[in-house]
Amino acid sequence: MCNHVDSLANEGWRVAVVGYAGVAVPSNLRRSSIKHHHLATPPAYIARLPRLLFAFVAPFKVLWQSAVLFLELTTQVQPPPELLLVQTPPALPTLFVVRVASLLLQSRVIIDWHNLGYTILALRMGAKSPLVALARHLERLTGRNAYAHLFVTHAMRTRLAQEWALRGKKLTLYDRPPAHFRKRNPEETHRLWTTLAPTISPSCNDFWPAHSLPRTTPFTSESGPSAVEIARQETAAAALVTQRSPEAASSPESLLRDDRPALVVSSTSWTADEDFSILLKAAGIYERRARQLVAVAEANQTSASSPTLEEPIASGDAFDRARRRLSSSSHRATGSGSGSVEYASSASGSMREKSRKRASVSAEEAFGPTRLPNEPAEMLPKVLILVTGKGELRAHYEQEIARLESAEEWKWVRIRTVWLEAADYPVLLGESGGQRVGDATTNRAQKRLIGAPFEQVLRTLGCLCMHLRLV
Repeated sequence: MCNHVDSLANEGWRVAVVGYAGVAVPSNLRRSSIKHHHLATPPAYIARLPRLLFAFVAPFKVLWQSAVLFLELTTQVQPPPELLLVQTPPALPTLFVVRVASLLLQSRVIIDWHNLGYTILALRMGAKSPLVALARHLERLTGRNAYAHLFVTHAMRTRLAQEWALRGKKLTLYDRPPAHFRKRNPEETHRLWTTLAPTISPSCNDFWPAHSLPRTTPFTSESGPSAVEIARQETAAAALVTQRSPEAASSPESLLRDDRPALVVSSTSWTADEDFSILLKAAGIYERRARQLVAVAEANQTSASSPTLEEPIASGDAFDRARRRLSSSSHRATGSGSGSVEYASSASGSMREKSRKRASVSAEEAFGPTRLPNEPAEMLPKVLILVTGKGELRAHYEQEIARLESAEEWKWVRIRTVWLEAADYPVLLGESGGQRVGDATTNRAQKRLIGAPFEQVLRTLGCLCMHLRLV
């Protein structure tokens, strides 16, 4: 919705944004042509009520939201709007109220369909609940007669057009990031991690490479003389009554570290309609695969360094046999649950450097645009997964993440939740490969992927490091 507002304002429209307070407004939306209206929120404890009690209280919550939204649209938004652009979900009572307000104000309604509200309610109440059936009927009735309908996928557009007999214009507008979402240079990466690294909680100091802020971060370092060397040079220069050369006085250059972890960024609203457990399962599988590869590499090195007269070993053949065994075992592990396997915990520096160079190859260069190889990588990098966003299930998943990292003794994967300033979010995305896995309760083609085919990566774990753009 922020992109809608920004685009409309750039085209010369005066825009009124009606929504709930709680998040700082991005700087590009703080201008005279954009006015913000904040709605009063219902009590937060309603969302945490048991199912039976929630069913009793829900109608009163809907009445509250309807009255607050209707009064704001009809009395506070001045002058009366020509267009009412509403993003759903939430669908009810929003669509009904907007429809009634549009008749009173003689405005046109445009609906941006991202999901179906009744399917989210079904997660809470059950698919056979009478309230869910009523919500579906009301959502269809109030949404079908809009002036225009916007969709993020063609599949959802086709479904609603056929099943709900939508009227008006129907357009599919695929997600596209604005211009300030771009690949970042090492200097920008260094500045971000100088401030972001200390805020990561729980701390990852036992996971990422050693660093000393602000000169080095887990992902970047600065070239040039150290602070001690600069001080020594300045002292010597002062004693000789000379000045340092411009090259010595210039700012050091930021460089990406060779031992930095891979970075994955995921944005979520932490709601029940987004199954975040998929990422947790993938992280656990990645951890086991990384340990397996280390164990194979160390076993191969041990065998190659100590052959016997009875059984001479050719390191290349041994490694090939180990890789074939690993490939077959890992395919079995992919479909299994969490297992208990003992692995070696470290790898040699030379092997890790070799794996870093292999992992930096782009997915298309490594195995073509559509097909993934069956052979696993020789080594996987550590992976830091940062999850942004706020929502009701965030605390639950934070506890589950902590439990998995402790119980399974993760050494190759860390998952942390962060909340970023509006200006820092595009910088962080610009550092990662831009992968995103989205899902929807509609069970349709609601997945939106930017960058590499991440879902295929999760199913082909041997190639995961190939798809991650290493920061």
